[in-house]
Amino acid sequence: MPRVFLVAVCADSAIDQRSNNVSLFNLIEALQIAELPQRIPVEVHVYAEFDEAERGQPHELRFGLEDEHGSVTWRSQIMPVTSDTRRMRIIGQGLNLSAPGSYHLLAEMRPAGEESTTWIRASVAWPLEVSLVAGQRTAPGEIPA
Repeated sequence: MPRVFLVAVCADSAIDQRSNNVSLFNLIEALQIAELPQRIPVEVHVYAEFDEAERGQPHELRFGLEDEHGSVTWRSQIMPVTSDTRRMRIIGQGLNLSAPGSYHLLAEMRPAGEESTTWIRASVAWPLEVSLVAGQRTAPGEIPA
């Protein structure tokens, strides 16, 4: 199974076309939000490494938010992933938040087409603290501070 070595949440990112290096801007570890539930317009980045035998093979990836009690409160849609290279970055859009609290953003993968196969959870996760702040308003598309 591909090895996820980084999961991160940020406001924006850029890829240098010459070097193919990526820059993540405004890494987010805490959100203060006026009201919940809410879909937050952030980027979710997963970086994975594929063994030679896994390259070119279809896999599926999904994100999840796990609360401090170990319950997964949200999962993303399943994304198809096939890499022809040793390393691959996958970028998802948005997180659905339903309650304040301490969370970890998870990444889970499995071989594509094997719905009966258990999802394999990455050993790394991104911490995310969500709190309510009365009276704070943001413009549509703006990331809450």
